[in-house]
Amino acid sequence: MRKKILITTIIVLVLSFFVIPGSYAIYRNILNSNGNIASAQWNVTLNQDGVNNYISVLAGDATSSASYTVNVRSISEVDIAYTIVVSNIPSGTSVALDNGSYQQPTNNQVIFNNAGTILYSDVNKTKTHTLTFQAASGATYVSNQEVNVDVIARQTLAQ
Repeated sequence: MRKKILITTIIVLVLSFFVIPGSYAIYRNILNSNGNIASAQWNVTLNQDGVNNYISVLAGDATSSASYTVNVRSISEVDIAYTIVVSNIPSGTSVALDNGSYQQPTNNQVIFNNAGTILYSDVNKTKTHTLTFQAASGATYVSNQEVNVDVIARQTLAQ
């Protein structure tokens, strides 16, 4: 048993003579060198060129809804995932994303978590989504109310 331990210890010591100097040289070279570290560029935008920014919704008509197009564009050097936040929604109005179910606002806001991803390697760097608004029966008439649409992007790890 002692002989096995002694042989193992000798093998580890011999191997360490080859591994440690190489590792030390790598770190020493890094410490003594000058250079730049390139960080990834981020560029995520809402590209709303040619999109109608005005919609009208009639209260109480279940078949009446209004759609709004959201174009998320990323020319980042990293993969991104994003969330779409719709805020300042009039009382009695619900919102759906891409033919999903209608969501009732909380504090006049609806958050669509993980609405989409755009990979660094994607050929198409723009993802198009449709927000559909619908007013409930008895909703108060509102004219000229601005509704905010924001996109929150975060970097995702390569899969």
